[in-house]
Amino acid sequence: MLMNFLKLFYLLAAIVLLPAAMGIDNGFQRRSFWLLDPTLSDRQLENHVATLKSAGVDTVILGGGDHHYLFNQTDAALNAYLRTAEKIVALCHQNGIKVIEHHSNVLISPENCTEALAPMLLMGFSSDGKSGIWPEYGTRSFCPNNPEYRELYWQKLRYILDQVDFDGIMSDDASFHAGCACKVCQEKWRKENGGDIFSAFAAGSNTGTKEWILWHATRKRWMRDFHCWLDGRIKAEYPELIHYKLANDSTSPWPSQISGLYPELYAETGDVIVWEIYNPADFYSFRRLSSSAAVYRELCELDNIPASRFTLLPYADTADHRDIFDREEETFMWAFSICVGGDFTFARVFLTGITPSDQPEKFFRFEQQFLPDRAGWGKTFADIGILFSADSRDIDPQWENIHSASYHAWAQVLQDHGIPYRAVTQKTLEGDLDLRLLIIPDVFAISADDLARVYRFAESGGKILLSGNNFLCLPDGRTLDGKSEFALNSLKIEPFALPLNPDSERRGKGEIFTLKKSIPRELFQNQINEGSTWLPVSKPEIAAACADLVKELASPRITISPANGKLPLFRIYRNADGNLSIPMVNTLGAELPPGEAVPQPSRVIWGQPVKITVHTAEPIKSAALLSYPDGTVTELPVSDPRNLELLSPEKFQILTLKF
Repeated sequence: MLMNFLKLFYLLAAIVLLPAAMGIDNGFQRRSFWLLDPTLSDRQLENHVATLKSAGVDTVILGGGDHHYLFNQTDAALNAYLRTAEKIVALCHQNGIKVIEHHSNVLISPENCTEALAPMLLMGFSSDGKSGIWPEYGTRSFCPNNPEYRELYWQKLRYILDQVDFDGIMSDDASFHAGCACKVCQEKWRKENGGDIFSAFAAGSNTGTKEWILWHATRKRWMRDFHCWLDGRIKAEYPELIHYKLANDSTSPWPSQISGLYPELYAETGDVIVWEIYNPADFYSFRRLSSSAAVYRELCELDNIPASRFTLLPYADTADHRDIFDREEETFMWAFSICVGGDFTFARVFLTGITPSDQPEKFFRFEQQFLPDRAGWGKTFADIGILFSADSRDIDPQWENIHSASYHAWAQVLQDHGIPYRAVTQKTLEGDLDLRLLIIPDVFAISADDLARVYRFAESGGKILLSGNNFLCLPDGRTLDGKSEFALNSLKIEPFALPLNPDSERRGKGEIFTLKKSIPRELFQNQINEGSTWLPVSKPEIAAACADLVKELASPRITISPANGKLPLFRIYRNADGNLSIPMVNTLGAELPPGEAVPQPSRVIWGQPVKITVHTAEPIKSAALLSYPDGTVTELPVSDPRNLELLSPEKFQILTLKF
């Protein structure tokens, strides 16, 4: 009752922060990292919390210093940290701010590796059998499979949670990072797979082989076991605790092929997905970031995690100057986060969160005042879906050049040509697909169940567009009949050219269209780093032909067209009442002359707004535009109910359409 009352009151009031309710709510949050300095005085802590509240922050992720490496701390150091944390939590709760405790659950510095801890450490595959060193941090790591380590970690975590009234935790860094050959893992491999783990590691280094697939599949299974164990313990003993999961790019094979992790696991074993974005040139990488975000948004919409529990954690510092921050890039990434259906975590990770000098930051206060009902936007609205296959991502022998690149290319073509789309995951296939067209881009690996679901969509009246290398093997690399091995390394990317002319065949009540070759890689714009040479999306004539084909096949109910060939980044969400919310972000300045270097440090250049037209199949009754930063609401004239003209945003705006 209290939670319902608070949420209702918040929606009606749309004013200052309210005291935090216990447990998990479904509203979007305004988060900030706070790297704790334990030397801060009580007065400094009070001032800092007051600054956070004034800035509109309602959730703090607390960590920092030696405490990040939980196992580095002596009992005295841990208790000192907890006493300061206790003060912060009390101050934050008084001001309606939740506090999430953040730490590393496996990392430990070599000098702190005692003889008693040695059997629990991750062991490398070197000839001397010593524990591996994480090159990123110069640390060693505990093995997530080791039951003694798990119990030791849980006792530490329980002690922290019993001492301080944290609202949630972010337990970070657990992974296998190449692999582990400790005695526990040796025995576990022998029981589950047969043979010894050293031979398996050697054989698994040959990319694209069945041994390579088995190696990655086993580590994924083991990481799932650890995360399910941790989430289970949390839910059993601290059911009100919010469990944050720090995540990587949803479409990259990096987590699964390097660490044994995978993005779908974060949705399965947590309450909040935190996507950590390392690239300092976020503005120039918006295409890649937006199509990756679409996968996370879909995972949240489908799972027990509300879409409002997806947050982006971008670093607006620069690669060479960690103390230099671009406020406009922070503003851009806040607007970007809202646009792609998540929320934003303010992360000046090498400073102490928001400081008094940051008071000019307006975006959280804008969100607090003008967007209190954003959770009511509903699900992504689109007639076209693009299948993203975790199975194909995780066994891609060319890193992300096959399926992931094709997914991004199709998504970016549709975005650039004003055609709304949604990511379709393997979990999406388990339900009814409310789509007019499903694009399947180089999904070379697929289970028999998922293949049946794809065909069921067509048989029930849906249209499918196959592009490239599709349905060639099972997720374990064997042919679809399961009788023989499939050589992943024989996969070839041959791009199609004009004219497209797809083959077609009837399938039940629907139809399947086939482009036997893959979408050209030149239509995929990857993440771009500071100082990198700008590579524009080339082959515009093929991109336009792809967009025209999709329009012809799907007849989408809504599209957006530009006056000069450029569009802002946008998404469309359908509210419960059937009306549409369309957030738009100015990305027009994220284009450079071919061959020019991306600025270093990266800086946001807001492009000149352009006239755009929103085309709808259903006549528009009324239209309103909410603009950042002043919160002005403009009623737009609807002279043509199916073709609404307006200017793209100066920075950020939200178009609301009523039908």
